[in-house]
Amino acid sequence: MKPTEVKKTIQVTYWTCANASHNHRSEAVATACIEKHDRRSAAKPKNKWTTEMLINAAEMILNGSTIKAAGEHYGVSPGRMRQVMAKALRRMWHPSIRIPDPVPNHDATNLEEFREHKAWWQKQIDHSRELLRPNRQ
Repeated sequence: MKPTEVKKTIQVTYWTCANASHNHRSEAVATACIEKHDRRSAAKPKNKWTTEMLINAAEMILNGSTIKAAGEHYGVSPGRMRQVMAKALRRMWHPSIRIPDPVPNHDATNLEEFREHKAWWQKQIDHSRELLRPNRQ
């Protein structure tokens, strides 16, 4: 018996999604992957956190908004909003920005203590905004 050559063509069907390296076996899985990608993209802020955004977020929380509500407003999780709040406080606390008034002795990361010193922090926020304005002299 002699060997014979056999040629077969195999057809592969798959669905693609937003990720070029993904090949899905069914349309439903590809659709779910696209929706998951869209949800993740929508939740991320489009811009980097500017100093103005940090100041606005701190003021929103100072005026009684919860961390969760502020996070929803900016499209981030409550944990990320806490990080943003800490960054805003660090920026406003910097010696080159901080107002020369006596600094109240408190833990600004504790929201209750932060809000107890609302007047001082509001002056700090206003002063920080003033420094952001163009053509200041």
